[in-house]
Amino acid sequence: MEDGFGQWPYVVALVERGAVATRLTGFTIDGDTQNITSWSSTSLPAYGTIYARLFGADLKTPLNRNFVFTGKDASGPTWPQRASIPFASGSQTPRAPGIALTTSTPVVTPNFEGPASCPWAEQVTLHETGGFLTLLGLPPLTGMTVNRSAYSAQQIQQIFGTTRLAPYESLPETLCFTGEGPTTVKLTGITDSSQLALPVTASVTATLADPANSPSAFTSPSPNMTASLSADTAGNVQPAAVPVGFSGGSPDWTATVAPANAAGSWLTVSPLRKRLGNHSHLGIGGRLIAGSLHRLPLPRFHGN
Repeated sequence: MEDGFGQWPYVVALVERGAVATRLTGFTIDGDTQNITSWSSTSLPAYGTIYARLFGADLKTPLNRNFVFTGKDASGPTWPQRASIPFASGSQTPRAPGIALTTSTPVVTPNFEGPASCPWAEQVTLHETGGFLTLLGLPPLTGMTVNRSAYSAQQIQQIFGTTRLAPYESLPETLCFTGEGPTTVKLTGITDSSQLALPVTASVTATLADPANSPSAFTSPSPNMTASLSADTAGNVQPAAVPVGFSGGSPDWTATVAPANAAGSWLTVSPLRKRLGNHSHLGIGGRLIAGSLHRLPLPRFHGN
């Protein structure tokens, strides 16, 4: 059975049942000669067992693969053994390594009442999307740039608190800027896997707003507001409405959902972007484990 990573791991074994010690001299799969050094041993004692851990890749399933084993007894006679083994598709969509960078502030408004070192604070979140441990800050294969300026492994550690991104983990952090204009953040990691040591890359852009054209402030929802959602016996979430309000004007607003990976795929939000007057409502829902009750941070908002 395919394992969800596009591979078919399996174990083949030979068992001696005739009370005669023997030796494995070769084996083929679909006519292709295989390396016998992958076996636990090529010597098969009387009533003993030897085995090999193998895996298939790039298979067009379902199919039957034909195995032929050949050997020679200690007394001289040779023997073959044959087996046909079915290989099936997995029940899950194959997973692939990946990371994503998102921002809840595509337009960053200045806050001159905050720390002098951080008048423009961009909220970014790094997500692992494929279910793989990912390593950051290992030059020259991995790294981070902000507006093309390279960040060291130590700086990545200071920003995200780690250089190891766990499977499906999301790390929300703040990047500080001292002047208006566009920003581009790019981050490259490498999958920590004995079979898939692959580079993965993500980037996100934002605009640091001119203080004279800063958007209106939110009056609702509050920064740490939570919503209680419950599911019926079928796992369907009872919809909830969240008020969205501003201090004035008719700003655009956007909402982002985190984490941006399979761990947050159950949540639905509508609309994700709208232009209205100074108030509206955001609908949230989704599909949860039946009968469960969840408390979660609301999707992040930004007005511009």
